[in-house]
Amino acid sequence: MREIILTIITIFASITYAAQAPSVVVHNTTTNRNVISDNADVVRPMASITKLMTTMVALDTYTLDQKIPTGKKTSMTVEQLLTNVLVRSDNNASELLAKAHPNGRNEFLRYMNLKAQILGLKNTEYHDASGLIASNTTTANELVQVVIAAGKY
Repeated sequence: MREIILTIITIFASITYAAQAPSVVVHNTTTNRNVISDNADVVRPMASITKLMTTMVALDTYTLDQKIPTGKKTSMTVEQLLTNVLVRSDNNASELLAKAHPNGRNEFLRYMNLKAQILGLKNTEYHDASGLIASNTTTANELVQVVIAAGKY
C-alpha cells in the first residue's frame, strides 16, 4: 500500500502549471500522517488517477463476472475491463463501465462524486470516468484519501 501511495503521489507531483510549484505528499499509512507536504491543497487535474474512483464505483455496482457489452455481439467481464482500466490505463474500458451503469453514464459519474463526498473530499470532482477531461480535479491531500479508500477494496 505504501508503494502505491508513493507512486501515485509522485505521478501527481509531476502535474504542474507553468507558474506553480508541484504538489507533493508523502503519507505514512502506519501513522496516518503526512511526512512531507508541499502545496498539498492546490486543486489540480488528476488525469488517469481518476480510474481509481472509476474502479471503486464499478466494484460497488457490478459483480466481477458480469458481462458488459463492448460492441456488436461482443462483451467482456467486469474483471477483464477492470484489468484493462488498472493495468493498461484503458480509457475505453473506463467509459464502457460508466455507460453500462443500470441508470446510465451520468448516474455512474454522479455516484463517483457522491463517493468523493462520502470520503470527505471537498475539492475533488469527476466529469468523466477516464480522466481525459481536465475538469476532473483533486488535491494531493485528497488523493491520499482516494488511494487509502481504494486499498480497502
